Amino acid sequence: MNDDRRLAVGLFDEVWALLETADRTPEQDERMIHAAHCSRLPDWIRAEAHEALARGHLVAGETGDATRHAEEARAIAATIEDQDDREVVLGDLATLPFE
Repeated sequence: MNDDRRLAVGLFDEVWALLETADRTPEQDERMIHAAHCSRLPDWIRAEAHEALARGHLVAGETGDATRHAEEARAIAATIEDQDDREVVLGDLATLPFE
């Protein structure tokens, strides 16, 4: 099983675990929705989505969340096989004010 498939399976399992949680918090609902979406996306789109979330959190003054999403984007970018796609993501991350 390749990394994308392994990640998709893990996210799918996480969604089901959250669906079966009786008293989900709003944060768990949000995580469940994002996990469901991410399980279906290629790595470069997922990395760019996290970069965009980091940028949005920075605008809102939420540096902790911004840092978390930037780190996730960077981790995903490291797995992107296509060099051009990887460089686009890393270039976008480099424009974040705290990068």
